[in-house]
Amino acid sequence: MNKINMDKIEELAITGTFNQETYQKNYEKYNQERIEIEVEINKCNVQLNENLEQLIKFSFGILYNLSDFWINSDIKTKIEFENLLFPEGLQYEKKGCFRTPVISMILKELQPSNFFIFTK
Repeated sequence: MNKINMDKIEELAITGTFNQETYQKNYEKYNQERIEIEVEINKCNVQLNENLEQLIKFSFGILYNLSDFWINSDIKTKIEFENLLFPEGLQYEKKGCFRTPVISMILKELQPSNFFIFTK
């Protein structure tokens, strides 16, 4: 039950449309329903956070081992992954080089300039 309906029940009690007993019965019923919905939402949020953390760990594992991932993937996965990394495709140059007009955010984050290097 949403806040608007809870407010309406209160308004009906204040105006005398509901007596105290009817108000209390309805209020308790809808308040319990609201609490149950909030508990379910919180469970979903916890599960979403756990799944997101697992997804991030899995993704970093792939990104730091791209060559192994590429070698072990089927053609469909390779095409999907290539489209993810190079959203505007790859262009072949005569000297055996590939270029892309846009660097994906994923590859930008993996560039050495984004890593901290500690030296003694």
